Amino acid sequence: MLRFLVFTTPVLYGHSTQDFPETNARVVGGTEARRDSWPSQISLQYLSGGQWYHTCGGTLIKQNWVMTAAHCVDTQMTFRVVVGEHNLNQNDGTEQSMSVPKIVHPSWNSNNVAVGYDIVLLRLAQKVTLNSYVQLGVLPQEGTILANNSPCYITGWGRTKRGFWGPSPLLGEWQVHRPRSDQLCVQPGL
Repeated sequence: MLRFLVFTTPVLYGHSTQDFPETNARVVGGTEARRDSWPSQISLQYLSGGQWYHTCGGTLIKQNWVMTAAHCVDTQMTFRVVVGEHNLNQNDGTEQSMSVPKIVHPSWNSNNVAVGYDIVLLRLAQKVTLNSYVQLGVLPQEGTILANNSPCYITGWGRTKRGFWGPSPLLGEWQVHRPRSDQLCVQPGL
């Protein structure tokens, strides 16, 4: 079942390399991303039966550090991070795979998810090589509060249509907007 869990990573300040029209796309749906438009997106994969399977996405924040959701790595499995990925079903020639020897999430408690802290830092075995397919994520400065309706993007290998339970093999992108208040996003489909 872990094989089919998909985590999408919010990316702030539009660090995509392409322009987007103003839309109100839902997380289910979106469009295929251009091959090199989200170079900080990673694929977190686990080893099972001699094969690697995508389980979650994440963001490359340093050349040897990735940020993702803690629930993605709360099992004792062998993980790797693939950067420069676009199509999960084929080798595009742009990928770099790194083992994950250290997982840092001291406050995560899978028995009490209501407390939060569903964030983890993964230290990679070695630094990735930055190029046009692999770049660091652009995060807002500490203390920054985004204005209402600031465009934010979610990227990953998520569902492309309702009722389909597996991840799309192609990297997708979705534009979402920050709610006008501090309420959680509770709109259907988000």
